This record gives sequence, structure tokens and C-alpha cells, in this order.
Amino acid sequence: MTTIEDITINGDGSQNVFGNTVARDLILNQLNIVRGRPAMVLSEDEIAERVRAYIPASNHGRIVEILAADHVIALAGPEGAGVATTAIAALRRLHPALRIRLFSTGEDDVEEAAEAATPCGYLIRARDEEPSRLR
Repeated sequence: MTTIEDITINGDGSQNVFGNTVARDLILNQLNIVRGRPAMVLSEDEIAERVRAYIPASNHGRIVEILAADHVIALAGPEGAGVATTAIAALRRLHPALRIRLFSTGEDDVEEAAEAATPCGYLIRARDEEPSRLR
């Protein structure tokens, strides 16, 4: 609780209040910053649905082997061919409980991803990225 003269503010944590008072009421301007895009972490339901519907590619075993050895793999295919689903299924085969998220170098903090405390599988759509940032 913060008290400024005869104004009392209830809430969690520390607060800084800027505003005017009119008849002992605080007129407050508040700014909220909200990301204008959906969460990048795929839900467990979405992952389970994709894996359930997945028909393994002929080289699925090789994809999993490379991913296990190198911790990264590039998959290519036309839009709608199931490339992302193949990646999700391979990640789930290696680590059944692994969090999987979409990643964009333009919207996410690359340093944050590199230093994440919990393991996570990242899906990066290379066509949408700057080549120099994909490293």
C-alpha cells in the first residue's frame, strides 16, 4: 500500500503514481505494453494433435539421428508439406516432454534464447529470417 498525502493506493509490489487530483480523486494515466502476437510456445494439445496425425517421412529415422547428434537440423519442403510437423515429431521422439516454440530473430531476443534455463526446441522458418542472424 502506498499513501501520498491523502491518497491511498492498494496493489502488489511497488508503485509509482503520476497524475492529477480532482476533488480528492486521482486521475491516472496508465500505459500497458502488450505484445501484438500470439504466444510463440506451442501448446501441449497442438503438439499432441500434430504428432498423432503425423505419418513418418521415409527419412524420419535419419532426421532424428542427426538432431540427436548435432542438436540442429534443417528441413526443407513446400508450404503445407508437413516440414514443421516432421520437426515437432522428431523433437518429441527425442524428448517427449520438451517445450517447443516458434522463434523469430526479428521478434525474439536471440541472447535470451541462447541462455534459457530450461531446454526448449525451437522451430525457425529460415525463409523469414536474415541470413546473418540465423547463426
